[in-house]
Amino acid sequence: MILRILERQSRLHGQGDGNPERKFAMRCLSHLTTLRTFKAEMTQSMSRVSRCIDNGPMEAFRGMLKSEMYYPKKFQTYEELKEAISDYIDYYNNHRYQKRLNCMTPIEYRNYLKGAA
Repeated sequence: MILRILERQSRLHGQGDGNPERKFAMRCLSHLTTLRTFKAEMTQSMSRVSRCIDNGPMEAFRGMLKSEMYYPKKFQTYEELKEAISDYIDYYNNHRYQKRLNCMTPIEYRNYLKGAA
């Protein structure tokens, strides 16, 4: 409940605007978000505020996933969606032709590099 209150305050009042109570609330929100992340057994990004170097590649992947896998299909159940996402990640990592790999799949490119070595 406290997290929802702090998130609402953040949306309504921004990042503190000089008010010490709001600044304190924003710090609490940051700490609670971190605790929630650890509780969910997720790895938090290590980049600092305004330096999100890991955000660009993830956003690009998410956009491709949505346009190539999610939008063209209708999913009836959550399990069906989970399986489709898992299959797409396998396809993307192992079987999708990629321009940066000389139009080879990652597996083909690894074999190519092994043969060149």
